[in-house]
Amino acid sequence: ITRHDLAQYFDPSTVDATASADYNNVDHQHTAIEVVLETLFDDSRLHLTEKSLRPIACGQPFILAATAGSLAYLRSYGFITFSSVFDESYDTIADPVERLGAIVNLMNNIKNSSNRLEMYQQLQAIADFNQQRFFSSDFHQQVVDEFKQNFSSAFVEVLNGCTGEYMEQYL
Repeated sequence: ITRHDLAQYFDPSTVDATASADYNNVDHQHTAIEVVLETLFDDSRLHLTEKSLRPIACGQPFILAATAGSLAYLRSYGFITFSSVFDESYDTIADPVERLGAIVNLMNNIKNSSNRLEMYQQLQAIADFNQQRFFSSDFHQQVVDEFKQNFSSAFVEVLNGCTGEYMEQYL
């Protein structure tokens, strides 16, 4: 960060910390594709939040502005991304500036496409599948199983790292 004077130019934020989880259903009804701005972008960790799952739950196509590999991570949960309709190679670009440029290019390509109606129909079919997957008992069970595995692994790690006075605290 090279500038520390931005407070002179912008009013302080009055937005609640939970605002990123809010959405307006009218927006979803009047947009064809959501551009999801995930919490992590210029990082190497895979970390998806409610922001990525919101368009899936709402049955809306999306472009995911997140860390490289995030679309592949979503596919590991059984969701289908939109590579059969548009270029998702942006998800493989490690450099965040280049990835952002590829996302902007994709948005421009979609905007300028001569067959947008056909494209939107194909995208919507995938979004409908993803919505059904999201609300399925299979996905629910997958998430529960993953939680159990992660919790067990974390508990074992804590127990293996505990010594002396802290062991009783953790138990």
